[in-house]
Amino acid sequence: MVSREAVFAPSPTPLPEEPTPTPAGWVDLTSCEREPVHTPGAIQPHGVLVVLDPGDQPGDLRVVAASRTLPRVAGCTPEAVLGRPLHAVPVLGSLAGLTDLLRHDAVEEHQPIRLVLPDGGCWVAMAHRHAGRLILELEPPSTLAEFAAPRLPHFASQVHAGLVELHAAGSVDDLCARAARMMRRLTGFDRVMIYAFHPDGSGEVRAEECGDQVPRFLGLRFPSSDIPRQARALYAVCRLRSIPSAHYLPAELVALDDGRPIDLSHAALRAVSPVHLEFMHNMGVTASLGVSLLRDGALWGLITCNHESGERYLPAEVRTACALAGEIISSLIAGREQRRESEQREGALATHEHLVRRIARDKDLVSGLTASEPSLLDVARSPGAAIYHRGVVHRIGATPPLAAIHEVLAWLRRSGGAPVATDSLPSLLPAAEDWKDRGCGLVAVPVRTDDSGVVREESWLLWFRPEAAVGVSWGGDPRKVQGASDRISPRTSFEAWKEEVRLRAEPFSPAEIAAAHSLAAALTDVVLGLEAGRRLQEDAQLLQESYRRLREQLAEQQRVELELRRAQRMEAIGKLAAGLAHEVNTPLQYAGDSLTFLDEATFALLAHASRARDAGLGGGSQGGFDFDYLARQVPEAIDAAREGLERVSRIIRALKAFAHPDGADKLHADLNEALTSVVEVARAETREVADVALELGPLPPLPCYLGELNQVFLDLIVNAAQAIAPTLCGARTRGVITVRSWPEAGSVFVSVTDDGTGIPEALREKIFLPFFTTREVGRGMGQGLAICHQVVVHRHGGSLTFESEVGRGTTFTVRLPV
Repeated sequence: MVSREAVFAPSPTPLPEEPTPTPAGWVDLTSCEREPVHTPGAIQPHGVLVVLDPGDQPGDLRVVAASRTLPRVAGCTPEAVLGRPLHAVPVLGSLAGLTDLLRHDAVEEHQPIRLVLPDGGCWVAMAHRHAGRLILELEPPSTLAEFAAPRLPHFASQVHAGLVELHAAGSVDDLCARAARMMRRLTGFDRVMIYAFHPDGSGEVRAEECGDQVPRFLGLRFPSSDIPRQARALYAVCRLRSIPSAHYLPAELVALDDGRPIDLSHAALRAVSPVHLEFMHNMGVTASLGVSLLRDGALWGLITCNHESGERYLPAEVRTACALAGEIISSLIAGREQRRESEQREGALATHEHLVRRIARDKDLVSGLTASEPSLLDVARSPGAAIYHRGVVHRIGATPPLAAIHEVLAWLRRSGGAPVATDSLPSLLPAAEDWKDRGCGLVAVPVRTDDSGVVREESWLLWFRPEAAVGVSWGGDPRKVQGASDRISPRTSFEAWKEEVRLRAEPFSPAEIAAAHSLAAALTDVVLGLEAGRRLQEDAQLLQESYRRLREQLAEQQRVELELRRAQRMEAIGKLAAGLAHEVNTPLQYAGDSLTFLDEATFALLAHASRARDAGLGGGSQGGFDFDYLARQVPEAIDAAREGLERVSRIIRALKAFAHPDGADKLHADLNEALTSVVEVARAETREVADVALELGPLPPLPCYLGELNQVFLDLIVNAAQAIAPTLCGARTRGVITVRSWPEAGSVFVSVTDDGTGIPEALREKIFLPFFTTREVGRGMGQGLAICHQVVVHRHGGSLTFESEVGRGTTFTVRLPV
């Protein structure tokens, strides 16, 4: 179908100077990849080739090689002219036009030229320089037969019309179809195909123009072995290859034995590989013309012209025009593909910009790529994608299972962490066959932040495609070649052969792979910024938390210090009160005893005086002595004195009970007795503002730290009195404080209710906070209720709650578990 032999530049591995002879009638494909097609040692026999070296004198040219066809123009054998200057070669040396052409430095710019030999024959001469030598090629007048007047004069206008049609093409396929039609009109070949290469070296017929009687190859695929690697590489060097007749015997090239091979890479007459000739025979092709299509210096495809109805000679002018047309078609194809790729890049850039802007706005990589349209799926046109970020896999669309994605990530790490793009993941990771319905194709790109020191964990972007089992139409079975059992030869069948390809997804295009890499590169700075921001936020939170803890520690330290000072003060007061109670108790006892004695003595005196008065010994108001007055007032004074002494005794007892110091362990106490004592101690705060009512229910003995609870009850009563004081105005001169106690459900409850100002709604959440106070500066530190809460909740495992109504009053309730 297409040429198996092409011009080939020397490979890094040294090649033999001459082809290895093979038995007549067959060729061996096993050596095809090593065949030195650029130094075949022969030419096609329809022309003459002479190789010239610069001589010792300027302008001198020395013959170093000539083809066996030299006698057709010079009348002598190659051996007769080897090593001689060109001017000594019969006929050729006397042709002024030829010698003038060869003396030009830019010899290619002054060709071809027509030479008229002494016998009247008209030949065309072409020359080019390569590898330090000048290669002269001569073609006979037979090549001009079909293009004689009047067709050749109109050839330029035909070329121009074809190029105008090419420029009007839209897509690449449309351009290829127009190019095939134009080249068939220009060359007259039976079939013209535009053949495009795939990345694996196989090719596909993208366009075809042919007659009705020949088989069609449009849309067929052909294996890479049809055009070997070195042939594909060298089509980029020599961009046109003409084989006027496939049925020829090569003409040997005779050369001086100077150790330098004759490189015919750019020679139009270069002999064709025997493999290619057999390939042409198997296809039924009798003549061919190949024109290279390049993009960015690499082989994109071929314009392959095949003739199946005999020989087909094209003049040099026609071949030059075809080569020019190939250059223009290459440029147009590159332009169409670049425009399409540019549109894809613009779309990808717009998607990237949108995604990056969204991520920067939301400060979230994952939601920015997955939450809305466009998403990560649109970057590489995939039904499923995944993000591995900060140790977590996030999926979007139809993806393999989570465990499968972790297996893919592990495989990527084992492979060195390099990006991967494949349409057959099972061929690289056999386990992937289990999830081929969602992950047969894969593009995986890391977000490179390894050297930043900011990001501690890797991030990956992954795109998945399902298996797409498709039928590929090959031009013949690509797995088979025909021939004897002891050798391999070119296949003979080019009929369409269907192969169902499995375990392959729709391939990711280069533009899609580039878009994936571009997004990963764009996200590098984004991830670094987000991670740095997250680290700063974490550090700020840690700093804030440290500051909060420091404040709490300072508050706790101050509270402890206050409690310690308070405890020390209470202990000192307790000791003082106990000492005072002890010291005062004895004088009180003396006073009481004396008062009792006076009471008894007074009663006896008054009785005696009464009897004396009754006996007429005196009485009444005699001598300034008012017996009746004394009889009335003295007992009353003695009762008042006794009542005062009793009140002082109660105060001393209450003070002694209130100041009871707490030990390390809880002791059982009578809370009702404690409440009675506290109310008595608090009377100094309450007597001017409120009446205190005690409603004490029967309580069981309670294990507690009584001294601490006494302080709690005292604070609550004092706070109640302070809440009532601002309300005393007008007719209201006193408030009411009610202290209640009652048992309930295994607990003891104590409540202190006032009818004061109440607590505003805005302050209720802060009421138990340390250092919170509603009083003026200097009138309290705001520690009272905070300490009460600490004593009740933390020291006794109870609860301290309150209910309040502004303008109506507040009730604080203490619950203590029995």
